[in-house]
Amino acid sequence: MKNVLFVFGLSVLLLNLTGCTGSSEVSPEKAESLTPTITIVSTPSSDLKEVVDSLQVYYFHGVNRCNTCLTIGEYVRETIEDKYSSEIENGKIDYREINIDDTEDRDLVNKFEASGSSLYLNAIRGEDETIEKDMYVWRVANDETVFKRYLEDRINSFLVN
Repeated sequence: MKNVLFVFGLSVLLLNLTGCTGSSEVSPEKAESLTPTITIVSTPSSDLKEVVDSLQVYYFHGVNRCNTCLTIGEYVRETIEDKYSSEIENGKIDYREINIDDTEDRDLVNKFEASGSSLYLNAIRGEDETIEKDMYVWRVANDETVFKRYLEDRINSFLVN
């Protein structure tokens, strides 16, 4: 009986260990199927508050960044610059890349409770702010097209009625 339990325990251990060595790569087809669908529900115009007054898109990072952190920062910047230059100019979108180790932006780091490399979206409606940490970008960081489409859809969900 002890031998059976030992073999069973060893098998479970080996399965767990080999499961951690698999590739973290996600195929474009699989990544596309993982992209959440963002739906804006229409309401009567008197109650319509889906569109934000402004949107803050902040990418926080430390001094030392891995390749994935650098890639995410690059994709966010490129998406914002390519798709939302007029929104940045008219103040609808405030985009910043913020070094959490820099004392200059300590108030923002504390407000967003940012640590490490992280993307935050803050929807501002009047006096109300809704801060959302977006962790999904890590899942699609290996596919530029999927990443940028996801981020654009995410931003548009705040801007488009």
